[in-house]
Amino acid sequence: MSPAGALPSAEGRTISAIREMAPGTWLDLGAPRADPKWGKARGRAWTSKMAFSRALGGAFLFGEGIHGWVNPSTGRYMDDLWLYDVNGHRWVALYPGTDTRSPPALQVTRDGFEGIAPDRPIPIATMVHGYEMTAWDPVRQLFFSMPNHHVYFRKHLPSVAAFRRQNAQRLNTTAASPWIFDPWNRKWHRLKTATPSPASGFGDVLMFLPSRNKLFFYRLGRVSFYDPQNNSWRQVSTRGPLPPFGIDPTACHDPRRDRIYIGGGNYPIAKGDNALWIYDVKTDTWVDPKPAGSPAGNHYGTNVAVMTCDPRTDSVYLFRHKGGAPGLYIYDTKKNAWRPRPVPLPDFWNKRMGANGFYHPGLGVHFIHTANDSRDNGRIIVYRPDR
Repeated sequence: MSPAGALPSAEGRTISAIREMAPGTWLDLGAPRADPKWGKARGRAWTSKMAFSRALGGAFLFGEGIHGWVNPSTGRYMDDLWLYDVNGHRWVALYPGTDTRSPPALQVTRDGFEGIAPDRPIPIATMVHGYEMTAWDPVRQLFFSMPNHHVYFRKHLPSVAAFRRQNAQRLNTTAASPWIFDPWNRKWHRLKTATPSPASGFGDVLMFLPSRNKLFFYRLGRVSFYDPQNNSWRQVSTRGPLPPFGIDPTACHDPRRDRIYIGGGNYPIAKGDNALWIYDVKTDTWVDPKPAGSPAGNHYGTNVAVMTCDPRTDSVYLFRHKGGAPGLYIYDTKKNAWRPRPVPLPDFWNKRMGANGFYHPGLGVHFIHTANDSRDNGRIIVYRPDR
């Protein structure tokens, strides 16, 4: 049985401690237990999102940290995929990453992707960082990620670089699904799509939308939807003012209103008083809500903050750990206003570390994994919102 087959695991003592948390308090759970074979997941810069799966009882961590980093003890490239098992407070290595000491012999798959067999695509160095570019599909029980290719892998995987150069004309880059991981069978998939796929790059946004049963993908003013059932892409014509920032925003989905909050991007940073935008899913319309207040400036991208939506409190939570004034900034969706004063981050939150996070709807709390880039010194911090 695969590690995913044992998930979700039985509730451990940390769950009891979380349930006992008073509103408006923080809890330091410490370091998660290591995977027995592959150790602990490492910190990932520019990877604020951990896609949560209720079915698995945990959240995924995917994307590289230090550019081109290789684990010196295992020889594995940092394209590994992890699950933080909430109930067990442990790391589960779902995919250990590419073996740089014995790289795979690659071939072009039937659908035009690099792989190890005609029907076995394999994702090698597909994400320089995770950004907001991963998602969990609860209907099909699959993990998705959009690629943002780079050149940093070449030093440690020269044979892969040579394969890509030699097969540049054969590899499929224009009619491709996202990368798909089946955690129950621990297999990667990628499919040739019936319609052209959008370009993807650094700092895009991917998320599953239950109302459409599709994946929303945003890149530099363009919105596309991927339909896993029909394996097709469709770019939509949107209305309203486009977001005024560039790449690398943080984002979350509000299930009550079926809207996406997205903001704080870079290159360029938004000018003026506001960098929080809304995408109305029902009407495909961008909205500048012009909220009162500010979360300490207009830059709160994926290496600066973690953004989560909380339907219980009807609020957006922005855990700003770098830049401006660190703190938890709370946007009240009913009042269309940021709270005038942030909630201080706890003393045990090391502000020199990066952060990745997610909201757990069953427990009604927010999880933050904080660790140095590509280091296995991570800890889990939990916040229970006040009323």
